[in-house]
Amino acid sequence: DTKHYTENLYFGKTYYWRVKVINSVDTSDWSTVWTFNTRDYVSLNTPSDGALNQSVSGINLDWYSHTGVDFYNLQIDKTNQFNSIDFQEISKAYINSSSTNSDTYQNTGILDANTIYFWRVRVINTVDTSQWNTRWFSTGSSPLNLPEIPVLISPSDNSTNQSTSLTFDWQDANYATSYELEYSENNQFTSSTTETTSISEFSVSDLTHETVYYWRVRASDGLNFSEWSEIWSFNTNYPTPTLISPANNSTNINYEQITFEWSGDISGFWLQISEDPTFTTFDEINTSVMSETIYDFTPSTTYFWRVRYDAYMVWSDVWSFTTSELILSSPTLISPANNSTNLDSTSLTFEWNSVTNATEYVIEIAEDSEFSSIFYTNTTSYFSEVVADFSCGTTYYWHVKASDGTIESNWSYTWVFSISVCTTIENLNETGFNIYPNPVKNDAIVNYNQNLSGLDIQIIDIQGKTVLFEKLNTKYLDLSGFESGVYIAIIKKENKVIGRTIFIKE
Repeated sequence: DTKHYTENLYFGKTYYWRVKVINSVDTSDWSTVWTFNTRDYVSLNTPSDGALNQSVSGINLDWYSHTGVDFYNLQIDKTNQFNSIDFQEISKAYINSSSTNSDTYQNTGILDANTIYFWRVRVINTVDTSQWNTRWFSTGSSPLNLPEIPVLISPSDNSTNQSTSLTFDWQDANYATSYELEYSENNQFTSSTTETTSISEFSVSDLTHETVYYWRVRASDGLNFSEWSEIWSFNTNYPTPTLISPANNSTNINYEQITFEWSGDISGFWLQISEDPTFTTFDEINTSVMSETIYDFTPSTTYFWRVRYDAYMVWSDVWSFTTSELILSSPTLISPANNSTNLDSTSLTFEWNSVTNATEYVIEIAEDSEFSSIFYTNTTSYFSEVVADFSCGTTYYWHVKASDGTIESNWSYTWVFSISVCTTIENLNETGFNIYPNPVKNDAIVNYNQNLSGLDIQIIDIQGKTVLFEKLNTKYLDLSGFESGVYIAIIKKENKVIGRTIFIKE
């Protein structure tokens, strides 16, 4: 009554026990708590680990009794992985606690000469199985050079914020020709990924974000493996892209075109740009690459930008930049082409390209390259201008600049042309030729101090194209079908051409 026999305990566990007494009227306090540990392996006897020159006719493999179990398992093989074609496994039923019974030894039978053998034993009871205890021996005189256990380097143990794309690294192990890397989300490696490599590192790129990983490595010589290394752990980060450009707080960034760049380890991004640091309103772009070029920002404005992965909802840092002041580009001249000759004195259409943010243009035409003698100047919202009544045999220079009403561009390049086709356009005040009202909306009245009957009238648009040509039989002219714009109206009489600029509005 002062002892108790237990059986079927778990191997390698710590147990706690205490006692109290009870009589018919009372119960004592518990005794002091004591502990004991159960052994998690079988103690091996002979041959000793690494024994050499063992008999090829067979030797006894002997181990000590492990009390209170059901079976002993013995395995013998020529590799320490116990998976070759020479593998043997023997199960021996437990007899009793004596270490001299037949359940605690086994003869190997005939062995190969000059060969290394591995053997191991474990025990099994009703509820648990112990760990293996392993030794080796040789029938020859050469010692075993098993690969050394690798020493881990990085990612360091318990490290945090590791990238989901990283390189596992460990020290070279003596006698190793390859390595086996194993990593898992649990430290028992019950569900793991195993990789084999011939060098002491291995790169992966598909880890899960914000996850704890465990990893270990063992070395191989092509036949045998070392024991596993220590188990190290690390924690992956939560993904946020890293911004590159435009740099944070940068200024004087060209508002016409800005390239946004960032880095990341997942494909698929959302880029947000806003004039508000809280991104109450924003422009958003989805892209599969790590850069995006965007056009036409507002000058002299501070913008904020950030990037996230489309699969995750965490934004990068917010960076800002300020665009440069408004700068208007100089117009590019189109026609009349530079160094043109043989042009008609009657009228010419001058054309240039549009300029971003410009609302109006100034054209100057002069008879000298210094523009000290201006022949014609005008401000217009159009990209062309019709000018009439040039002097025959004269060389002219012209240029254009753009304006937004406040800021002006530089003058364009100066182009030159010469008039050599001489058609006379009479002075309007002298000829008495007029069209009114001007601007014209629908119908116009042609006024000329001479007889209109039989005169030709020609109307030219700002591109120099004739849009109307007919004989005048009445003073009324129907212009209702014309688009708004600037036109030149010309009547021809004998060898003279008389012109008038008119404006048509809808």
